[in-house]
Formats: sequence, C-alpha cells, structure tokens
Amino acid sequence: MSAYASSQVTRLDITLLDPHPDNPRKTIGDVTELAASITANGLLTPLSVVPHDERYRVIAGHRRLAACKQAGLAQVPAFVLHLTPIQQLEAMITENTQREQLTVLEESDAIQGLLQLGATIPRIAGQLGRSQTYVRERKRIARIPDGVRASRDDFGQLSFSELAALAEFDDDPDAQTALARVAGTDSFRWNLDRQRERRRDRLWRGEAERALADLDVEALPESVSVSGWWATPVGWRAETRFEAGDVSFRDQWESWAGECDDVSGLFVRLFDDCAVVYRRDDAKADAESYEERRRREQREKRERMKPVVEFHERARRLRESWVGRHAFHLSADRLGAMVRALTMLDVFTERAWISLNGGLDSQDRDKAIESYNRIRERHPLPVTVKDPKAGVYHLDGEENYRELESRCAGSDAELACLLCAFCEARIDADDWARAANPMVRGYYRLLETAGYPVSDEERSALADGVGVA
Repeated sequence: MSAYASSQVTRLDITLLDPHPDNPRKTIGDVTELAASITANGLLTPLSVVPHDERYRVIAGHRRLAACKQAGLAQVPAFVLHLTPIQQLEAMITENTQREQLTVLEESDAIQGLLQLGATIPRIAGQLGRSQTYVRERKRIARIPDGVRASRDDFGQLSFSELAALAEFDDDPDAQTALARVAGTDSFRWNLDRQRERRRDRLWRGEAERALADLDVEALPESVSVSGWWATPVGWRAETRFEAGDVSFRDQWESWAGECDDVSGLFVRLFDDCAVVYRRDDAKADAESYEERRRREQREKRERMKPVVEFHERARRLRESWVGRHAFHLSADRLGAMVRALTMLDVFTERAWISLNGGLDSQDRDKAIESYNRIRERHPLPVTVKDPKAGVYHLDGEENYRELESRCAGSDAELACLLCAFCEARIDADDWARAANPMVRGYYRLLETAGYPVSDEERSALADGVGVA
C-alpha cells in the first residue's frame, strides 16, 4: 500500500478507472499470468487511485488494472487518495522504483517531471531514498532530446552507463545520435572515446580563438594556403606548434612566448587539433635545401601516420582501462587462465614479473611500468616519473622492483596487470600500419576471452591494418 493511502478500502466500478497519464512506466507488458491468478484468487492487493472529475486515476497498480480488465472483473478494491499533482508523481515513482519496474529513462523523465512541478533535488532524493548525485545524473539523462531518442526503437532499454555517456554531449545531438546507434555493441566504448576526443579538440580550438583575440595575435591570412600543419608555405617559417589537449592554448602560448627573444610579427593558423605559429621569411629561397627537404618529408610522414597513431593511442587507452577495471573482478579460474596465456605469448622469461627482463630493453621496461601505472591508476608504483636531476634515469629501479614483487607474489590480478603492461610496451603505432603481428593478435584473443569487448574498428585493424595514405 502507498505511503499516502488511508486504511479504508473502497470497491470501485472498473469502468471508472483510468491509467494515470503521468505514470512513469510507459509499457505494461504481458499480464496474462497475472490475469489468470486474479481469476483464480481475486485481486489480493488493492489499487491506489485519486479522484479525477467523476472518474479515478490509478496511482499504484497499473499492471493489476490491466490484468483485472483482462480477467473480466466488474469491480476492484482500491484505496482512494487525495494528493496534489506533485504528490501523485512522487507516489508513482516510489511505487515503481521499489518494484524495480522503471527503466533508467522512465525514471529520469519522471524525476524531470517532478522538478518541473516544483520539487527540489533534495526532496526527490529523500523521497526515493537515493543520493542527490543519483537524482542529478538522471536529471541530465532526461534532457536527451526526442530526436536522439527516435534514433532507435529500443532507446528506452539502454543502460544507465550508456545513457549517462550520451548525456555528456548535451550540446551535440549529432554525437548523441551516433553513440545511440552503436550502444549495446562492442564498438560503443571505441566510439565514445573518439567523440570525447573530438569534443576536447573542439573546446580547445574555441578557447584558442578567444585567446588569440585577447592576446592580440594575428591569424595567418586566409590568402596563405596551407594543406596541413606539417606543410610550411613558401615565404614563411613555422616557429612552433601547440597541440590540443589538457593544456590550454593560452597557457602553451604564454609558456613558449616567455622564452622567446622576439614575439613580434607572429601569425597563427588554427587546425582541427593543433595551432601553428608562423613568421614571415621573405629571404627564404624557393629551392629547398637537403635539410629543409628532409624535415618536410618527416613532417609529411608524421601527418600520413597520424590516423595510425590516433588509432594506436585510443586502442591502448581502452585496453589499459578495461584491464584496470576488470582484472580484480575476474573469477579465479578465468584469471589463472589469463595469466597462463599471457606468459605463453613468448614475450617473457621466467620470473619476468620480478626481474622486468622479459626480453625488453630499458626503454621498453620504462614503457611497461608506465603502462602498469596507467592500468593501476589509483595504485601506481612509488616512482612514476623519470627525473635525471635526481638521478632517476629509468623507472625500473629497486624501489619499484620491491613494490612489484610484493604485489605480484600474492595476487594473480596484480600479475595479470603487469603482464598486460609488458604486452602494451611491445605494441607501437607501426604495428597498426599493417595486419597485426602474432603477439598483438594473441594478446587480443586472450583479452577477448577474459571479456574485453573488441570493437569492429580493432577487428578490422587486426586483420588489415589501419592503412597509411
């Protein structure tokens, strides 16, 4: 019985009862079995209703009402409540959430309805017995527009994590639609990471445009044609390049300009994910010197490899994140199988987890420890950064050795994380320029066996490479 109900039960003509139009639960589902039970035993739990004109609206018991109609009942027992519109919606949400009948989207829309009626987030949280963060997250999900929801018939069945990810892009319905279409597939995490990267670049570029205006720095004239950041137009020279990322354009500019002898006469061209600073060079000869040609060819090669490098970084980020989140939740059997499979990839020597040999040179050992620290983001090793001034030239020192030995001695999960880090250290961007080598394919097979969702993009690259123009 609802918390708002009185103790008195009234029998009402079933023809006077209507489903509440604001019921958060949008689908009743099959009530055949419930109707059969009501036919045999009667309705054991009364409905809860509110008066509406000369009729009644159901607050709790929409499935029971549908089953009673199917069973052919003429009258049903009910508690008649007298509630304000906000109390009616609160009662329906509480009833449905306690019975676990609402989808995430239904609950989110219901919470938004309460907010529109004047309820506060603290009040809703208290009514539902949830945290205010819980309510705020669903409030954001409720803002996903109808156009995005219409992108797939089963949109209402998407999980909380998928809907929360879509809600991140509340200023970009196209990104929301693209993500909605791949939700529920192994490619969702891949596409989410790519959309986040594009958003980061877009926000960085917007900040760069504002900073250029504030700093009174001129843009490279549109009449100067530049095919890409790697190509320097005739009559100009590239002074530096700022990459989109966590460090703003303004901070990068001020740091660089503070070390320059002359910052006059500079021009900037913004690209999708970087900015290049140019200076006029009228004395530059039309014919390239050998050194200039070599630098230009290197820049052009980097640009051709850019899609491969971006793929490599995204795939690495997703693999490491997955290992860090799941290694400690795998069953003992699956974890043991994973460790055995990792040690059979012909990468490691005996007790590689202690000696950090494993056929890796000092640079690769550093890469392995960096990867391990990313995998164990919340529990990194004691030494995480090389510092030549303090005599720390590599990360594979005694302090990290001792910590790894202690961790891995009693934990297959830690051992799996470290062995995965060894694999990650062996994979670089060049491995994706063509069909993947046996070690990379074997690594992916064991990760997939452990539950890693291999995206369509990764499967394609494993078979054929990313391709270089």
